Amino acid sequence: MPPLPARRNWRVGRRVRHFDSRANPVRAAGDGAAARNDQVDSRVVGKKAQGLYEALLTEALALELRELPPELVAELRKLRPDEAADRLALHVARALRRSIDGVSHTARVKTGVALVRALLERIGTELGVEGDDTGDPTDAAIRNSTGEPTADLTADLTLDAQADAEPGAATGAVAEVDYASSIPARRRAEFAGDLAADRPVVEANVLTALLARGPDGRPRELAAPLIPLLDTTLLTNAPDEPRVGQQIAAELDSADRIDVVMAFVRRSGLRPLLPALRRATSSGRRVRVLTTTYTGSTELAALEELVGLGAEVRVSYDTSSTRLHAKSWLFHRESGMSTAYIGSSNLTHSAMVTGLEWNVRVSGARNPDVVEKLAAVFEGYWQGGDFRAFERSEFEACRAAADAAAGNSQGGAHSAHALQLSPIELRLEPFQERLLEEIELERERGHHRNLLVAATGTGKTVMAAVDYARLRAAASRTDASNAHPRADASTAIPRGEADNGLQRPDASHATSRAAPSTALHRARLLFVAHRRELLEQSRATFRHALRDASFGELWVGGEHPTEFEHVFASIQSLNHAQLEHLPPTHFDVVIVDEFHHAAAKSYERLLAHVRPRELLGLTATPERADGLSILEHFD
Repeated sequence: MPPLPARRNWRVGRRVRHFDSRANPVRAAGDGAAARNDQVDSRVVGKKAQGLYEALLTEALALELRELPPELVAELRKLRPDEAADRLALHVARALRRSIDGVSHTARVKTGVALVRALLERIGTELGVEGDDTGDPTDAAIRNSTGEPTADLTADLTLDAQADAEPGAATGAVAEVDYASSIPARRRAEFAGDLAADRPVVEANVLTALLARGPDGRPRELAAPLIPLLDTTLLTNAPDEPRVGQQIAAELDSADRIDVVMAFVRRSGLRPLLPALRRATSSGRRVRVLTTTYTGSTELAALEELVGLGAEVRVSYDTSSTRLHAKSWLFHRESGMSTAYIGSSNLTHSAMVTGLEWNVRVSGARNPDVVEKLAAVFEGYWQGGDFRAFERSEFEACRAAADAAAGNSQGGAHSAHALQLSPIELRLEPFQERLLEEIELERERGHHRNLLVAATGTGKTVMAAVDYARLRAAASRTDASNAHPRADASTAIPRGEADNGLQRPDASHATSRAAPSTALHRARLLFVAHRRELLEQSRATFRHALRDASFGELWVGGEHPTEFEHVFASIQSLNHAQLEHLPPTHFDVVIVDEFHHAAAKSYERLLAHVRPRELLGLTATPERADGLSILEHFD
């Protein structure tokens, strides 16, 4: 072992206050995954990044610390008995994974099993526990010529890994395999060096920080999180543990970058974090925040305060079913000790302090895949077009629109509180565009009864709204001379129909399938769903797609339409109505949400009566549990 580095810039025995997450059974979640990425080895320290660490002091790390520049101070502490089992096992797991990953792919399974067996046998020997080694043909693969178990990477092991690869090899035969030959030649020297470097120093010290010196030469302290950096744990705001707000505040000072995804941001939740956030931005550390206007909970004053501190804020104005509802914090640390919080707590006082909230604190060293995915998804949101840089005027306009929509949901199309539209237009994802292109192609082929099947949450209502808007836009570009009056003597026309510019088949076609036509200048619409909430959400989506704040009337509960031009109706209200008074061809476009219900009698009555020019069904599950078919309604 090399001599320990000179201690001119070491500090040993630093007191660190920690919340003991070992009492929580979730703390060790993902221990196996932690072995996948050695984030605290000498390569990280070799970059001499300032910050917090929880790195077992190995021989290689000790050499790195010996070469520290004078402006950095390494803080060490003794490995505690209560953490020894977890920390040492995690260290061995990382070394074992690197060893198995380094051998050739074909020999990896047998080699890995042999190494694990050798390791366990050695543990038994050291503890004075003899294992049962009778009759196992692989025993020769894990013992050397003296009969002692070995994990030496340069030893010759006898494995039967080649038996499957060599034709004619006897089943169960043990072939002599040079274990070292399974390691690529260019990696053997590295392997030997890695294993030696990974040996913990005898003193069992832990590197806790690399600190910069202040003008007076003293190290500038960094507040450590209440939860050890290596621990993944569940926080519930229980009486015997720190509140999630305290945990978040304790992470801020040691983070090199801070990314936040938060559905709701309010001043009450932000206020306790302001001093730490101000220290972060004033020292040049980047703070990025993604939030939403959903339900109007995010406060303008809170976002302005964040921007005033120097944080970058982007806002999603999407109020559809695909809106963002996530809550997470990501604390990037150049030391490799990044951490994240993912859970239910919005940035409000109740959620951060008093609420019954569940949040998982994830260690990037123990669960690297989770933290890496979180970082990648955040970056995708940040770079995508759904979030826009915060501007007061835009935020106020969208909040006003949301407030008006809430007031308008209980009124008809002529509510005194007309919807003020968001400046954000609906945009389709590529897969949504492809689906609408397929529907348009079917219409060009003469098929005007189509079923749109897409998984839950993929925006079927958005696609239907955009499709309807395109039908109307295409009709508005046609020559007005192609439009003909729809009224005729034999058909009862509701008020306002005769002069709306729509084409109407004559009486002889009143009960037949509607002729194909795209001349839908105003396109009377019937949108059918089975709940008020769905109808209100769908009407709001159509209003935004059409850029028409007064579009659509509700026909649900005790609410009735007055114009019957664009109706969002519940199937229950339609069934209670006297459909014989509604001309079958009155509605040009009929859209039925959750069309898999259509085989039910309530839907059958409606579908047997109406004769729209365009019928569009929306469903995620075209097969009904009772086996009844809905396909008869489509071309």
